[in-house]
Amino acid sequence: MSEAQVIICGDFDSSSEKFATTSQVIASCLIKSGINLASTFSCPKNRGDLEEIVANAIESKPNLLIIAGGSGIGPGNYTPQVVSRCADYEIPGFGELIRQKSAEFSANAMLGRGGAWVKNRILILVLAGNKQAVRQQYEALGDLITEAIESLNNRCSNRRPVTEEGC
Repeated sequence: MSEAQVIICGDFDSSSEKFATTSQVIASCLIKSGINLASTFSCPKNRGDLEEIVANAIESKPNLLIIAGGSGIGPGNYTPQVVSRCADYEIPGFGELIRQKSAEFSANAMLGRGGAWVKNRILILVLAGNKQAVRQQYEALGDLITEAIESLNNRCSNRRPVTEEGC
């Protein structure tokens, strides 16, 4: 079974209602995907703290790291920059799909910078911090999340596995 770690960024701490409800939404989505939630962390909107928490999460080698919050265009939103700087590469289609599906609910979705990156075969998702948007974005990605995890671990059943030499 795949394992996930979650980081929720915002102007609150782990005892807040917003943290609790967003955590519950993500946990519910993970259960539906058959992914085990290993741990959830709170991160204040502080770039240095986020860099450290992301590095520690990657070090623990989950299959999936979800970071909710800090993906807008406001001055305190830098999650995509932090992840992009530490990642091996981006998966552009995930961000495109998130914005496309989210635009069905709000035109402001086009201001979002969420998406997916990979570091050491770990899938890193950057989603909005709003609990409703988190659910919509996760559901928009649907089976692509588990397919990406499987592919990153050479277990993709619907095509030939990637070798160290390439496709």
